[in-house]
Amino acid sequence: MRKKTLLKYCIFILLFTLILFIKEYTIEKLDYMYMRTFGTAFSYICLITILFVLNIIIGLLFGLDRLTAERKKSGKWKIDIPRIIILGLPSLFFSLSYYIALLNIEIFTLILYGTDYIPIFQILLGYVLITCLYKDSSELE
Repeated sequence: MRKKTLLKYCIFILLFTLILFIKEYTIEKLDYMYMRTFGTAFSYICLITILFVLNIIIGLLFGLDRLTAERKKSGKWKIDIPRIIILGLPSLFFSLSYYIALLNIEIFTLILYGTDYIPIFQILLGYVLITCLYKDSSELE
């Protein structure tokens, strides 16, 4: 049993490292493309969209262990709505800050001050999305 757990954690760290390398490689290439095209709107939207997706995938990887534990349980799949409302919606709002700022509404441009928090909310959003799924065994009784 211990070897199986060790193997699972080794696979997790390899997947996590692979995603981080892909993310950094993508950032480098897209940043180069963005500079070469003189910062066109398409290349900027492409850049923030790919980074958004990669950060969501990182969050999904963090919650994958919990989902596999839930999969082994018996019961009907449910969605934890309070978790989505309390954690998911604010994370979604702050995750979309770059897109909201594109609307050029003065009050929303204030969101972009100190943008170091945006990837954290994107990772949190991915984690919330995967951990809001659970199996309810109370209906089986």
